[in-house]
Amino acid sequence: MKKLVFLIAFIPCFLGAQSVYRFNNYTINDGLSQSSVNTVIQDGNSALWIGTQDGLNRFDGVKFEIFNSDENKGIDNPFITSSTKAQDGSLCFGTRNGLTVYNLDKESFQTYSPEGNQNLDISSVCAGKGQDLWVSSLNQGILQFNFKEKTFKKLSWGNSAKDILSLIY
Repeated sequence: MKKLVFLIAFIPCFLGAQSVYRFNNYTINDGLSQSSVNTVIQDGNSALWIGTQDGLNRFDGVKFEIFNSDENKGIDNPFITSSTKAQDGSLCFGTRNGLTVYNLDKESFQTYSPEGNQNLDISSVCAGKGQDLWVSSLNQGILQFNFKEKTFKKLSWGNSAKDILSLIY
């Protein structure tokens, strides 16, 4: 009887242990623009977008395609710090100089900064309710980006807002 109880108790452990995971390590030698990855997000076409200090890398499971400020219109800074997906499916990337949005339908990039060309060094970006994005900036604190109007609104939480490095909704 003790053997039967033992067998029944541990059968789920053996069944669950059947999963096999395989990990691949990709580097510059495989086509990645830079080996230090800051952010990863998946688009609506199942491609992975990998943000590094040297641009964006789109990975379709086989090969990498590199997007950076030197070769792609609309990317103002190659240092990608964070990413999120907007309500309409657009990919939004925080950079060292603004918010870069990739429109999947048009396959184009556009970078947005606050009025007056103020430098916006983004540490984190996340999607909120509706079409708004929330941005934490190393030099300007917390900002709200109205995705429809493409404008920033700085939130006044005092100097402590500049210490917020990561956002999540």
